[in-house]
Amino acid sequence: MLPDQAARIDPIRPEQSDQTLQRIEELRRRRVIIYGAGKIGQRVHQALRHFGVRTAFFWDVNARLIGELDGTAVEEPDLTRIDPARRDDYVILVTIFSESVAQAVSDRLLEGGYLNIVRDRDLVNELLYLHCSRAATGAGGCREVDINICNFCPKITTRNSSCDIFSGHLMESMSVKPAQGEELFVIPSMGILTTTRCTLTCAGCNHLRDHFQPHHNFDISCAEIAADLDTLLGQVDMINKLVIVGGEAFLHPELEQILRHVLTLPRIGIIHMITNGTVMPKNDAIFSLLTNKRVIVEISGYGERIPVQLRERVAMFIDALARHRINHRHTQTMQWFDFGGFEERDYPQEQLRAVHASCCFVSNDLFNGRLYACSRSALGTQLGKIPDYPGDYVELRNTENSGLRERLTAFFNKRQLGVCRHCNGTSATTITAGHQAVRPSSQLQPAPLERPTDTRR
Repeated sequence: MLPDQAARIDPIRPEQSDQTLQRIEELRRRRVIIYGAGKIGQRVHQALRHFGVRTAFFWDVNARLIGELDGTAVEEPDLTRIDPARRDDYVILVTIFSESVAQAVSDRLLEGGYLNIVRDRDLVNELLYLHCSRAATGAGGCREVDINICNFCPKITTRNSSCDIFSGHLMESMSVKPAQGEELFVIPSMGILTTTRCTLTCAGCNHLRDHFQPHHNFDISCAEIAADLDTLLGQVDMINKLVIVGGEAFLHPELEQILRHVLTLPRIGIIHMITNGTVMPKNDAIFSLLTNKRVIVEISGYGERIPVQLRERVAMFIDALARHRINHRHTQTMQWFDFGGFEERDYPQEQLRAVHASCCFVSNDLFNGRLYACSRSALGTQLGKIPDYPGDYVELRNTENSGLRERLTAFFNKRQLGVCRHCNGTSATTITAGHQAVRPSSQLQPAPLERPTDTRR
């Protein structure tokens, strides 16, 4: 059985296409508001414009930071803006990634008298697919992909979804074929936690930076990362997106070797590096590797919430990326959730499953020889703040490869995790992204490498 969290390589069915085109036709007859001007909202806006549907404006809590998108105004949500007598003329597309937050927004809109609300993820996925299927045909009828679009498309990176355009491109370019009688096992997205060190101490960081002390910090060696990836790729057919992150990945002393190895691996699509931009690479070899067409560098922008010295470093880093013509994106409108403390919640089974199902950070992170469901699980266990739940990860080292694919299948099929008992999930209140728990200047110099005690035995 193929894991639900792995992608099925199935094209959209004709009847689905017809239904989506009918919905598009309905949207043409109304005024459209997109609630959420983030990555998904921007993609929906592009797709709608392709089909002749005009976005009246965006609603987004970060409107003042965004201003406008592609000539379309971005405003702070104001449910009184539309006269009650005219609200039926509008359709509001809720494009917030977190299902629980999207539900809460939809409930507020309904209470405010807005009855035409769409937050159907299947509709969004099919809309984006139709847009790409019509725009992705190149010379000779060959399907082409734009990784800047694919990188943030929910169709290739979320559970229970897939895109045969993207997967077909990977299969063709990498000559991937499933074993006879088997379906492809595709991991939509996974991360590599390369180091626990960082130049910042952001309160509420999902990598728990505000809980680390210098003596906790260490790097995973390039040799270990390479061996773990090789083991994993020996059991799965493709990884649509591989995210390289830390801590701060650019602090890793072997980052050049890690990048060089990852770029040689088959069956990996997009290579996405996430950084806070405060660390300049030490040599041009790293910049050269980042120019690879499969790589996207994303800079998490925290604006005035970090010291002036570090803001200057971010500006220098972005300028260097531009000079080297490296594909990059500076994200300044992030929304963080308050995941709360590590005490065990008394969730009933139904709520425990709901926390897992709606979470934005079930991200499949490779850390120190284990594939964890999320970074909070990986790092919380490492720090001893969360009990070691063996069902929350798959051991990749010192284990028999025989049966590993089946264990990975079971892992991706899980509907609840032990760590979910120690987390608010994404239904909690939001917090300021990048607020510094302490001034990070004392952490600018790399901490001494110190391996933690192996607690697995």
